[in-house]
Order: sequence, then structure tokens, then C-alpha cells
Amino acid sequence: MNHEHNIVTGLPRVILHNTISLDGSLKGFEADLSIHYSIASSLKVDAYLVGSQTILDASDEIPAEADTEPGRPEYDPTDIRPFWVVVDSRSRLKGLLPYFRKMEYLKDIIVLISDATPKDYQEYLKERDYPFIRTGKQKVDLADAFRQLSLDFRIETLLTDSGPGLTNALLQKNLVDEISLVLAPFVVKKGQYKIFNELELNSEHIRLKVLDTQNLGNDHFWIRYQVKK
Repeated sequence: MNHEHNIVTGLPRVILHNTISLDGSLKGFEADLSIHYSIASSLKVDAYLVGSQTILDASDEIPAEADTEPGRPEYDPTDIRPFWVVVDSRSRLKGLLPYFRKMEYLKDIIVLISDATPKDYQEYLKERDYPFIRTGKQKVDLADAFRQLSLDFRIETLLTDSGPGLTNALLQKNLVDEISLVLAPFVVKKGQYKIFNELELNSEHIRLKVLDTQNLGNDHFWIRYQVKK
């Protein structure tokens, strides 16, 4: 955890982590999930930032009986499990959150919403005792949400391995501190999502500094970059 970074900026340190093919694709090849998640775990973060689309993509695996609400889990300050921080201003995940809340490896789910989020979804979150942060008019104001996560939940390091939508939003708003990439030994045909797909920036480019490179074996490499600001 980077306590100095948190004190100076008031924002958690944000790590963008993903497994990509050599051409930057996120899909179209078989990712080695054991490598992907062992690297993510080794970074010892306080929370995982998850886009609503990532959860929707996994919703086919959720059994029908999973919509029973388990209630807010109990945890204490010594609990080292991470939070899940879910961006869901459009209330796309109503009825899906309980399944993930039951998972043993996370502490609880914090939902980020905006002023435009339907009132019935806000009531749904309140009734089921989900902690949530409302900020931004139409879309979630990620910078303000991150400050509140730091203040209210003592979250100092966030990791996200979501798709290009959330990835690009974070980069466009200059909220990423580190990029962690596992390079898989594939080149993928056209039509697959790229990690930096159609990135719009306020400047000409983002300057990076290599922090570390490792040969992980099985033809995989891990590269860590610091985002220079």
C-alpha cells in the first residue's frame, strides 16, 4: 500500500491489471487465470474495482436461486479481504449482487451510483444494506468516489481488471497510477476488444516508466509500468 500517495492526493492508488495477447486483445484466446489471479493477489490491494459489464458477462453462470439476499456480512478492521467496488449508475445489477456478496474471498460490495440512478435502485441498496456512494450527475464521478472510498472505507489501493470501458474512463481522467500486464503468447484476429480500444485523451499520449519485468514461464511475461503524471 502507498500511504504517502494517499496522503498527498487524497485518492487511492489505482492499478490497472489485465492479461492481454501480444496485440492487446482481451478476448479471443484462452487466458491463464491461475497466473492472472496469482499476480493480482500478490499486489495486496484493499479493493477491486469492477464494471457492471464484467458482472453481466458472468451472469450466465449464476443459478436462479442466487437472488436470495444474504444480508450485510460481518467483518472487523483486521479483516484483510478486499472490498468489491462496483460501478453501476444505470442499475444494471439489480438482483445479481447477492450471488457475488456471498463469495468468501471478498469483504463486501460497495456500489457507486450517480444522481441519475433510478430511485428504486437506491432504495433497493438501502433496504439490503449495501454501502453505496452517490456522486456525479449522469455518470459516476470516479475521482470524487475514490476520495470517499479513501475517507470512509480506508481504501488505499484499488485494482481493476475490467474491460476497455472502465479502463479508458480511468485513463482519460488521469486516475491510473500503475499498469500491470500479463502478456499471453497469442496474436488474435480482428474484431476482439483491445485493452486500450479507441482511447480518448486530453493529451497526445500517456508516458510510462517500466517498474519491473518478469518471465513467468509457460511463454508468459509480466510487465509493470508506472504512469508518469
